[in-house]
Amino acid sequence: MTVNAIAHDLECHRWKERLLILYSPDQQNKSYLQQLEEVSKAAKGLAERKVVVYRVLPDYYIKGLQSTKKSRSAAGR
Repeated sequence: MTVNAIAHDLECHRWKERLLILYSPDQQNKSYLQQLEEVSKAAKGLAERKVVVYRVLPDYYIKGLQSTKKSRSAAGR
């Protein structure tokens, strides 16, 4: 994934929402899963504060906590 690929998608949030980016080398990483669990517990508070969560993995990213739809990077197209 290139920095430019995700940066373009993040630009739409500028001055509107705060971003929380969870990066992991894979979806089964223990630290990633622990962070995801903690963030999920705080979902209501994050929404009230206009925090948008991106889960970034090497070949794709997922916007939000509930979404299972995978957005491909420009490098993967």
